[in-house]
Amino acid sequence: MSFLRRSKPNRPKPESYQERLRAIGRTLDDEQLRFATLVELPDGFLLKAEELAMRGAGEASTWTSRTLWLNDADVTAMIDSSFDERDEKSRKR
Repeated sequence: MSFLRRSKPNRPKPESYQERLRAIGRTLDDEQLRFATLVELPDGFLLKAEELAMRGAGEASTWTSRTLWLNDADVTAMIDSSFDERDEKSRKR
């Protein structure tokens, strides 16, 4: 399982559920996905969620279903990205 290795030194191990779920939650927030169902599989996560499809002026918006496959490498990359952004924010302070 590749997610058991740290991708960069001085970073928490991405196998911790806290870090993995935090990264997936950030993806949900960034892409404005709601009503999510998350299934853990041996080599990653399957995420099914709904997103609001905007229509033209005066038309009602609708929810559309979206499915994402996040393998272990994807989750590790998401964790690395979030740590990079946190490091960048702390340097600006």
